[in-house]
Amino acid sequence: MKITSFLLLLSLLLAGCSSFNAEEVATDICKCNTNLVKINEEIKNSVNATSNKDVMALFVEAGKVHEQTKKCILSLSNQHGILTQKQYDAILVKLGENCKEAIEPFQKSGWYQPAE
Repeated sequence: MKITSFLLLLSLLLAGCSSFNAEEVATDICKCNTNLVKINEEIKNSVNATSNKDVMALFVEAGKVHEQTKKCILSLSNQHGILTQKQYDAILVKLGENCKEAIEPFQKSGWYQPAE
């Protein structure tokens, strides 16, 4: 009975590993990045138009949003698991095609840990 349970669990794990979809993961990462893009646009638009105090407040808010973005991206690791180099590269390609502004936050998130 223990062997049967083990084999069933192993087959479910292997089936889950083979269903990786880089486009789906890239879409999820892009969704995490939406608020960061918005605040960066606000900063760009307000640098010359508003007071330094207002711009500084936006920078403080941007720091908070950046942390939220990082947490969102890292939470995806619970759903999609540890990334291989091949999966990481595939995600970068998809982000490059559809959501370039999310590449840097994804790279800096710490989700992918290259083998040493």
